Amino acid sequence: MAALEFEPPDEQPVFCLTLARQTMKAGGTANGVLNAANEFAVAKFLGEKIAFADIAKANAHALQQLSLMAAGTVEELKSMDTVARPCADDFISSGLTSVGLN
Repeated sequence: MAALEFEPPDEQPVFCLTLARQTMKAGGTANGVLNAANEFAVAKFLGEKIAFADIAKANAHALQQLSLMAAGTVEELKSMDTVARPCADDFISSGLTSVGLN
């Protein structure tokens, strides 16, 4: 096997990577919100309800709309999960209106 070479990813077309890095820096419930919104949006994509690029839009929307907080307990994370999924659903159902991806 030849040596593996790694290059920095091009984050523009893979905006979910940027969101993941932002949530790691934010900490608290941000990662849980991103995970929940992403799982919901990916399921919609796999069901051919949205385009691949719409996954990042739904994720960004959930992160922008929900009040992120320090996650002290598992219950707090579960609570954010149950809020983030409907938030992504509402956004997708509304026609994926523009959300800033920068």
